[in-house]
Amino acid sequence: MLQTMIVGSLPRPTWLAQPGQIYAQWRLEGDSLSEGQDDAVQLAIDDQHDAGVTILTDGEQRRRHYIWGFCEGLEGIDYSRLVKIQTRGGRYGVMVDAARVVGPTSSRPPDHGKCAAVPAPPYNHPVKVTLPGPMTTADTLADEHYGSRRALAMDLARLPQRRSLPTCGERL
Repeated sequence: MLQTMIVGSLPRPTWLAQPGQIYAQWRLEGDSLSEGQDDAVQLAIDDQHDAGVTILTDGEQRRRHYIWGFCEGLEGIDYSRLVKIQTRGGRYGVMVDAARVVGPTSSRPPDHGKCAAVPAPPYNHPVKVTLPGPMTTADTLADEHYGSRRALAMDLARLPQRRSLPTCGERL
């Protein structure tokens, strides 16, 4: 049988986050936010199952942003004073807000396990969690420490945090 999965994130419910924002602006806080994200994940899982998708994802319902969902678990990155940068080699011609790399990157204890904690029953489907690669991550940060995106990407590639998740397709 041909295995199917979605690529990218699913829209967040409007009660969870303000629509149309590249960095999610949560409408809930604290325990209500966690509960709302869990509810949004369940809706995403149900929608995928109903559509016949065979490898499920949380739809990135718990992430503010694809890259930041990974980077927020790293030391050496400052989110308090964002700067504008061009990404993707300037191909899009727009400036975007970026967190600043102000010191060596290092892992805190991994927090991505919750992304893989999609409810299994009543579905017995494999689960995938999407993590950005080191080049994509480096391209989305403002490097004020390494001196080049390549050096930053090489350091990001060495982080042990990527080994903390199940592999794509592993059942939880």
